[in-house]
Amino acid sequence: MSRAVTLRKSFVSYFERHGHRFYPSSKVLPPPSDRSLLFSNAGMNQFKERLLGNVNAFPPGIDRVTNYQKCIRLSGRHNDIDDVGMDGYHHTFFEMLGSWSFGSYGRRRACELALDFLCSELKLPLSSMYFTYFAGGSAVPPDKETQQIWVDLGVPPNRIIPCAGLRGHNFWEASRYGGPCGPSTEIHFDRLHRKTDQSGLVNKDDENLLEIWNIVFIELNRDSVLRPLGVLNIDTGMGLERLLSIIEEVPSNYHSSLFSNIFNKISQDSNSKTFEDLSNINSKDAYLLKSYRILADHIRCLTVALNDGAIFGPGGRGTVLRRLLKRAIFASESAFRLPHDYLCNLVDAVASELRQSYPELNSDLAHVKTALKDEADRAKKVLDYGRNLLEKKCANTSSISADFMWRLHSSVGLPLEITSTLLDSRGISYDEERLEQCKREENTPSVHFKSRSNKALSAGEVEDIRCSDIAPTDCSLVHKISEIENNFEVKLLATFLFQPNDDDEEEVNRKTFKFIFDRTPFYSIAGGQQCDNGIVRCDTGTLVISHVSSISGYVSHYGHVESGELPEIGSSMIASVNLVRRDALMRSHSATHLLLKALQIYNHEVQQLGSSCTIDDLRLDVNSKKLSLENIQAIEKVVNEMIAENVKRERYVDEVGEAVISFDFKSFKCEEFCCGTHVKQSGDIAHFSIVENRTLKSGVIRIGAFTGPRALANHQRFSELHKDYKNVINMADNLAKFPYLNSLTRDKLRNASTLPLLDKIRLRNEANSILDTIRKEKRVLQQDLIDNIVEDLELNCNNSSFYVRVFQGREALILSIDFISSILLKRSCHLPFLFILEREDIDRSIFLFSFPDKDFLENIKKTEDILGASFELNKSVTRWPHIAGTVPFNSPSLQSLPKLFVQNL
Repeated sequence: MSRAVTLRKSFVSYFERHGHRFYPSSKVLPPPSDRSLLFSNAGMNQFKERLLGNVNAFPPGIDRVTNYQKCIRLSGRHNDIDDVGMDGYHHTFFEMLGSWSFGSYGRRRACELALDFLCSELKLPLSSMYFTYFAGGSAVPPDKETQQIWVDLGVPPNRIIPCAGLRGHNFWEASRYGGPCGPSTEIHFDRLHRKTDQSGLVNKDDENLLEIWNIVFIELNRDSVLRPLGVLNIDTGMGLERLLSIIEEVPSNYHSSLFSNIFNKISQDSNSKTFEDLSNINSKDAYLLKSYRILADHIRCLTVALNDGAIFGPGGRGTVLRRLLKRAIFASESAFRLPHDYLCNLVDAVASELRQSYPELNSDLAHVKTALKDEADRAKKVLDYGRNLLEKKCANTSSISADFMWRLHSSVGLPLEITSTLLDSRGISYDEERLEQCKREENTPSVHFKSRSNKALSAGEVEDIRCSDIAPTDCSLVHKISEIENNFEVKLLATFLFQPNDDDEEEVNRKTFKFIFDRTPFYSIAGGQQCDNGIVRCDTGTLVISHVSSISGYVSHYGHVESGELPEIGSSMIASVNLVRRDALMRSHSATHLLLKALQIYNHEVQQLGSSCTIDDLRLDVNSKKLSLENIQAIEKVVNEMIAENVKRERYVDEVGEAVISFDFKSFKCEEFCCGTHVKQSGDIAHFSIVENRTLKSGVIRIGAFTGPRALANHQRFSELHKDYKNVINMADNLAKFPYLNSLTRDKLRNASTLPLLDKIRLRNEANSILDTIRKEKRVLQQDLIDNIVEDLELNCNNSSFYVRVFQGREALILSIDFISSILLKRSCHLPFLFILEREDIDRSIFLFSFPDKDFLENIKKTEDILGASFELNKSVTRWPHIAGTVPFNSPSLQSLPKLFVQNL
């Protein structure tokens, strides 16, 4: 049993003896409901709701818990990626030894347990420890109670250090987006056991004076402000890697036994110095030391993340993992001369150390290795392309612009760290201040609005409206429409005459406008959903609205005057939405939410990257690999089951003003932020059918689907096609099936983007299987044809001329020409011969005439009954010179020639 396993068990066993219940580690991916985190970055994440005071949340009925938790810190306030490799104690993946009290005990008991475990259980000397407490900040007072507790427990006062400032040391919160938080006290350990006072080095990034335990007093919750919870919860966390290095008395976390398997593997495969033999003093050793740390840490992080369900891809955690992999590849190639996909070889070394405590790593992890290999191949191309661009830019120069470095990072995908390392190795300078400015600009949100089209309001028009003291459009009517209520009184406040492009003939011939009303029932184009259309009428005229958009709170209704006159400003009018279009859009939009939920049921890592909801179909772009046939079937089934359940759709506005739509199904809840229009109950969607499943780019797929009548109509269309198919395959003659099946697979199914995808794939696979069988039969017949040709040539080689009749198949005709020509030439026969493809459905035959000399060409040209012949020498159809044309079916010229043989194919 490894020392790490022993330490985990000792920690859990100690707290179990003191009334705590063990709960296994959660995955490193937080549940979809927690949008504040990309990865689980602390042991408390799975208990967040309980820490907020919800007594019914996980774990219910338990008030003391302990565990060891897999954690990843790659984003937000807790992001250690840039520090990994630079020192001996930072990690992107680490394990947290934790204990929790949900209102069961307070500060004193938490401090007693921590100190007792370290001093009595692990036998660590109190003389090497330092303690910090929260010195106060903003509205939170100093934690004098904790200071006194440490004094009472025998800690020398000069070893108890105050640390101030919210969002700093000794005030802990899991996420910058808020959640449970509070002041904390930390225990630091001097691994060198120095006798002199080292309190000045606490929290100063000293590698030998490490924070090992953080005890957080969860008594506050941050939303827009800090609010008291009304109960004191305890959340403690201790880094396993740091504690193990102290127990094993090694100089850094990476020298502990946790990493020895990985380092030994790297050293053996690269024939490099071992990690233990390296020194920070030698510059070459220092780079190897850094690279060892990067490789070991990053493969641990990637292995655990991928095994828990994370995937590489654009945006969010997928992008962060890609950066991690590129960093590891660069270290592998530059320091150890190992191939770009070498990390796959380290997965087993990671699992061998962790699987004793984390049984989910007991599998062969083939899926992890495959994901690493595929992404490493992609990353290699990106890195090589970026480095080539950098090489060209660096030629004959001593400096390079920070803007170019940033473009390599943001557009090409070459991490800044790699670029700067390459530049430093060549002695090429760059503006570091400008580079930091580029980073800040990237994180500054844009305040500029872009119009979707010129049918929307321009920035100048919005300013004109504001200067006219017109209030933003009231859109509350959008969600009040029904079959009973679809006539709403609105007031015309402004009009803009639309100036169309000269090539838009329809718009040039009639005046169109952008109308602004005080309120509107029309949904604006937004969030991937198309807009409503309809009419607005009054006594003097009727307006047809064809496009609706919103900018800066003002809704533009693009349309024209259908009848009567342009209404005057201030006119009261009645607005009615086209309900047929609205219903179709609602079906598509609601089905998009159900589709996303179905995808997340099978992989909660899936996130929406884009969508489009039209009256005809829906499209959803997500981070995922292309779905298998089984995936499509399962997801389509889940969505249709949700539809069949006919659950009522709920819509409400949350406490921060965001609209939420919700379907509460029996087995799960589909709930998302959305301001679009939706069906009243899931059954209104009627039917759902996937018609598209394709890869857009690495890690991103697009799923297309139909709903309602369109889906049913396309199933009917497929049924008719399938009926024809059945009639054909029931024919006795296999060769007679070939033309239809060939056309079916090449044209009808390949180009039929509107057929149900599942049915289409199955039918295509079945038809291709039959085609393969028929092709084998044809090859046998063609071989018989060749054998007969050879036999007949031996008998008829002295004829002056002859022709071969081939009833079916252009391929067979070309095959005949090539074989006969080659056989004749081998026998030094110089005979002209005519090949006829008989077409009895018309009154003439298509012929190819092959000949060994040009003299014969002049004779054939004089033949009166040859029509429309092309007499150029060419090899476009076969490799032999020939002429081509048509001749009447019963041509005397044909009848006078002896037949070589007759063969049906």
